[in-house]
Amino acid sequence: MTWSPTTGLPPGLALSSNGTISGTPTAPGFYCFEVLATDSSTPPQSPGQSLCIGINQPDSSHNALLKGHYAFFINWFEPSILKTTAQIATAGSFVADGAGNVTGGVSDTNGPGVAANQPFTGTYALGADNRGTLSISTPTQTMGTYAFSVGSMSASGVATKGRMIRASGVSAAGEFELQDPSAFSNSAVSGSYAFELSGRGAFSGQLGADGVFTADGNGSINTGNADENFNGAVTANQPLTGTYNIAANSTDGRGTGTLTIAGNFAFYVVSTSKMFMVSADSASNPRVFTGRALKQSGGPFNSSLLSGASVFSTGTAGDVTAGLEMFDGRVTVNVLQDQKNANGTVTLDSTTSDTYSVSSNGRVTVTVAGVPVSVLYLVSAGTGFILNADGSTGFFEPQSVGPFTESSIDGDFFFGNVPMPALSPASSGVATLKAGAINLTSDLNEGGTLIFGQSSQDSYVVSANGRVTTGSGNEVIYVISPTKFLMIDVNPTNTTLGITVAEQ
Repeated sequence: MTWSPTTGLPPGLALSSNGTISGTPTAPGFYCFEVLATDSSTPPQSPGQSLCIGINQPDSSHNALLKGHYAFFINWFEPSILKTTAQIATAGSFVADGAGNVTGGVSDTNGPGVAANQPFTGTYALGADNRGTLSISTPTQTMGTYAFSVGSMSASGVATKGRMIRASGVSAAGEFELQDPSAFSNSAVSGSYAFELSGRGAFSGQLGADGVFTADGNGSINTGNADENFNGAVTANQPLTGTYNIAANSTDGRGTGTLTIAGNFAFYVVSTSKMFMVSADSASNPRVFTGRALKQSGGPFNSSLLSGASVFSTGTAGDVTAGLEMFDGRVTVNVLQDQKNANGTVTLDSTTSDTYSVSSNGRVTVTVAGVPVSVLYLVSAGTGFILNADGSTGFFEPQSVGPFTESSIDGDFFFGNVPMPALSPASSGVATLKAGAINLTSDLNEGGTLIFGQSSQDSYVVSANGRVTTGSGNEVIYVISPTKFLMIDVNPTNTTLGITVAEQ
């Protein structure tokens, strides 16, 4: 049996031959059409059925919450001409006017092949629950529709952070953050920064790197060190130099630069303390990545700056891990973690005892029985980037003081997937947690089909150490603070690889 529509489907929707209606509607209204079902008899029979679909006007009641300059980055995957899966990495900036319009957009995309400094405009609608949709296009093509959620409101009442997913085409996850235009200059980017790069080769191979460098405020990068794992080839603690440049009188915070470890890159300034990065070389240098650079504080570093509990997450195309690192401030770190790999195998609540040492520039080596398993680079006390021996990358940050209870994470949160070097469904949305009950409204892109506004409920139990189990058993949550937690998918019946961050 094959299915086909007559004219009249809502704009943006399509009917596949197996009877699935998918896509993202682009115009409100009430649409009626006829569906034909054709069988395999001779001659074929094609009975019809009239159907109608109503498309509601997007809720734009809270558009004013998204206002100002925002930097973003997002990752996804596409089939390539070589019949492999190629990573697409994008970073950029846009201006939201608080009334549903996007102007001054610019982006850099690599994956493979470079589309540099591309302008775009768009529209958005942000609803009362802090969930919205964003549609953007260049002068020559539509770039797509995205679902997003926002939070972390500033004193002036605008969102400072958001999580986004692709609503059309293959799934993708990313984030955006309010920019400080006063930081759009070479002189504002000055001091020591820790950084992380995560991605793949242009057509194959896992890429993970982290390190530290000093920006001199005049366009030079020096006194750096970095560690890289590219498709299993490890380069440890190598010297790092480079250059950077932000155009005079920049209105978008876009800059370009070079690093000896990564080649050419573009970056977008969030503030004097943060930048989003994206690779800018063609397939001749096949590293395709996005990354972040965060300004260091508290150096020179030593072991005492790693003391107490930090929550961490890491991921590759093959597995994801989340847990607690409990540093003793001297040499020992005890790790509690939950892990899931691409075939659905789950390892829950496992523990290890490792040793660590800290260099003055913030480089931390972690070993088990004398064998290196991770290299960390500190941003500040208890905070930094992770590069594991398998090439997975991640982040850790201090956990607030426990003991924790169900009331420790009461409140309203926005959430979204951490961008991962893996082809997996992506989701964003909002959640309310109260007294052991969790209610979520999610937007999910699975296989190119957006499920918008999906509601679900679950229960949860909080352990004193901040590890949270859900009644469904599908997720494990780690409390970072009363206003932030992360969640790992541990459902063994599917192969979804996901780390989700939720913030107020």
